[in-house]
Amino acid sequence: MFIEYKIDRKHSVMVEVTPEVAQFILDSDTEMRNAEQRERYHVPYHINALEYEGMEYADPDTTEDIVLRNDENRELYDCLSFLTESQLRRLVLKAEGMTLREIAAAEGTSVNAVAESLMAARKKLEKYRKNF
Repeated sequence: MFIEYKIDRKHSVMVEVTPEVAQFILDSDTEMRNAEQRERYHVPYHINALEYEGMEYADPDTTEDIVLRNDENRELYDCLSFLTESQLRRLVLKAEGMTLREIAAAEGTSVNAVAESLMAARKKLEKYRKNF
């Protein structure tokens, strides 16, 4: 008896096997298809979601991307931990688009105090980058 053996999605070959082996392979293929269907039905975000449900359900990042992003986040956290609370707060406000005058008004301090605080934060960050 001959059965079709799929090498990959595009290629297959005909293989001669005994009827018992052929039946085992066909039953096994059926079980695999059924298991995949059950998994797709019961798991909202399947590992093959990109193939089955489209890009909106799949995570476009690879494992390597996630690991690299986690490493970068850890480095950033370590770097920002050297800043004082006020330096970090003012740096965040500046990054969100506030001007020095707006930050000073929000904190009830002078523009010069905010500018000096941000400059000191910048120097700390540059020193940290040079050390690592």
